[in-house]
Amino acid sequence: MREDTRSRIQEVALELFTEQGYEATSLREIAERLGVTKAALYYHFKTKDDIVASFMADRTAALSRLIEWAREQPRTQETRRELLRRYGDVLSASSHHKVMRFLERNQTALRQHPKSELMREVMISLAELLSERGDPLQIRLKNSMALFAMHGVWFIAPHEKYADQDRAAAALEVALELIESADADSATTGISIFIDSRMTSVSPSDTSSPAVATTFHTFATISARISSAIASPSRRLRSIVRSVSNHERAPDGTAPTRSPSGA
Repeated sequence: MREDTRSRIQEVALELFTEQGYEATSLREIAERLGVTKAALYYHFKTKDDIVASFMADRTAALSRLIEWAREQPRTQETRRELLRRYGDVLSASSHHKVMRFLERNQTALRQHPKSELMREVMISLAELLSERGDPLQIRLKNSMALFAMHGVWFIAPHEKYADQDRAAAALEVALELIESADADSATTGISIFIDSRMTSVSPSDTSSPAVATTFHTFATISARISSAIASPSRRLRSIVRSVSNHERAPDGTAPTRSPSGA
């Protein structure tokens, strides 16, 4: 029962802080909307700052658990997708998306709040899990935008009566598309780097040598396999880069031997 009362106080305080502003809302108004005495409110929270610290701490704890889970997983596209799904669940559960609205509307009042700084650090850690070290800035930005998409949906058309579950579903769809697009860009960048490395390894004096034949055979392999990957670019392009990069030149300079799988 005490936990239910605490949660109800947080919910009502969030409503008033968002509607009227943090600084303009008093504990007396929170107690009145709750239909309890100030003494009953004081039993759970002594100050408005205590209330703010409580729901920011709850949100930070939920995200920290998510980050801990993600760090134990392989750094794959599917892990990134599952991370976004789980983050969507965190936002939809309880009042986490309402906390974001509150923070957005009370930025000045809460700028120096210690919990605000901790939450920023947690969000940076979460964003870092969506990219690989060494990824180009454009790819890291696109992956980070997936998180912003999941935030932004709660601020778009605030007066339109979209159901919370519809907003959550739309946000996840866009976020996953951004991750998929960034993954495809990353694979394409890998192919470009690979081709550049092969081109620079061929001397102008080798124009009629088996080395040139090997290089262009490799390019042809890449092109053929990219064409077959159009339907699902990101995951399959990564596979292409890995397999073709391992397609080493034979010792005598002739074209590499195909594996039984045709890779």
